[in-house]
Amino acid sequence: MPSGGHALVSPADPAELVAARDEAVRLRMALESLSPAERDLLIRRYWMEEPIERMAREAGISRNAMDSRLWRARQALRKALVERAPAAGRRPASADRKGDPT
Repeated sequence: MPSGGHALVSPADPAELVAARDEAVRLRMALESLSPAERDLLIRRYWMEEPIERMAREAGISRNAMDSRLWRARQALRKALVERAPAAGRRPASADRKGDPT
């Protein structure tokens, strides 16, 4: 061990770096596909860690209404991410129907 008591950390696996970069690009593209209002809510809450109460107060709505807006924004982001999933990880659209054996 080095004198600081910390073990040396080997460089990240290049494949992991590429995968992380690809995932970051996919996330950015999904965020850009959202409405400006949805994108703003998600960035303020999850990147800037703004309290929901403050966001609701500034929007002039209740906490519950802000929770609903955030939920809808997360659903829109989830849908956008699924649409941009790598081909190997995507399920065929027919598999999303109830009762479909595929």
